[in-house]
Amino acid sequence: MRQTRGEYKTPGGKLVGVTIMWSDHTHAGETQHAEGAQVDGDFFASVDELTIPLLKAAGMTIAQCVGEGRATVDDIDAALHRLFSVHAPDALPVGIDARAIAIAAARAVGETDAKGAATSQHVAAPQHAVTPQHGGIVDDAPVALSEAWNRCDWGVMRDPEPFDPAMQMAFDEAIARSVACGRTAPLLRLWEWGAPAVVIGAFQSLSHEADPDAARSLGFTVVRRCTGGGAMFVRPEHTVTFSLYVPLAFVDGLTPREAYRRCNEWVVVALRQLGLDVRFDAFNDLASPRGKIGGSAARRFPAPRGEAGAGAADAGAGAAAAADAVPGCLLHHVTMAYDIDADTMVRVLRVSSEKMRDKAVKSASRRVDPLRRQLDGLADSKAPRTRGAIVDYLGRFALATLPGAHEATIGEDVMADARALRDAKYATQWWTSRIA
Repeated sequence: MRQTRGEYKTPGGKLVGVTIMWSDHTHAGETQHAEGAQVDGDFFASVDELTIPLLKAAGMTIAQCVGEGRATVDDIDAALHRLFSVHAPDALPVGIDARAIAIAAARAVGETDAKGAATSQHVAAPQHAVTPQHGGIVDDAPVALSEAWNRCDWGVMRDPEPFDPAMQMAFDEAIARSVACGRTAPLLRLWEWGAPAVVIGAFQSLSHEADPDAARSLGFTVVRRCTGGGAMFVRPEHTVTFSLYVPLAFVDGLTPREAYRRCNEWVVVALRQLGLDVRFDAFNDLASPRGKIGGSAARRFPAPRGEAGAGAADAGAGAAAAADAVPGCLLHHVTMAYDIDADTMVRVLRVSSEKMRDKAVKSASRRVDPLRRQLDGLADSKAPRTRGAIVDYLGRFALATLPGAHEATIGEDVMADARALRDAKYATQWWTSRIA
């Protein structure tokens, strides 16, 4: 089956790709028939279980438009708007909109000129696009934590041992679900990676984001995480990763962009106190004036129905009150580059040229500004220099700074949940290749 692909990067937002599968049975003189279409990208979503069905429906809608000869950006945009209008807001992708998908779809069909702009009409930036400020770096980096951090007593933990990549993905989800139902208190976790990995986002195409054969030959495991966003290149000795597991009320009323900023306040303050120039970018990354330091991703886990911790078994009004108290959880995680092996990274990752269009550099490797560059330039001889020393520093800073901070551990029940998730989901081919 022949396939064609189009991509579109929302200025200041995220990338979406559309792959159209064409029938092999079209006869001479007939219009080519689209068997189906796949929508993928490094965008985000609030609730994965709602977004995946919507993306499949969007692919069917695109294929129908193409089959009916309505393949212009306007035609596909109108059809997708009708589809999106009947879905819950939590199902809609974040960082792109219907028009962005329509532009990518028109490019896949071939409705583009030599410059890549859709020929059907002038293509403007999609609505709700985030406009980059000062080259994508926002000037107002925080100098202190906002008041919202006082709403929690923070547990702080470092992984008790290095975990393999699939177990790391599972551990994240297991803790988030435990916080969501009130069994585990708000937590900051500092990761210990057990092996090199390529980690693709929940909605990315495996074949368009990574080279699994090259990754395997170089000792990298390819896994898919439960959050959206882009692919991560992980060498344990070069990577600093943390997760926040917080009640949904921590980001209540915030836009996705504002929620990313709030959750990243603590690490920006910590690194700036070392003397590093670390700032928010226009959406979800951490950066210096020279390039990207790290990327964030997040997912909401709604409070599960029928669970309310120890009080869930009470009857009547007491049970209803207990159910209302179940917090839900926002899982927010960040991976930062302490150092970078750029030569290997470009061998195992496939970075779209479309993704680089609104960047100030021409390659993914030149886009990264690892922490080590700034750390090596610090005058303070006592400043942390190694990857391990940075993780130690972040742990000490969190315990000294976050309200009610205390050393925490994870119970065996959550570890058992994580092991089960690893075996049933994150270590399986069906999950890794769920978007081929």
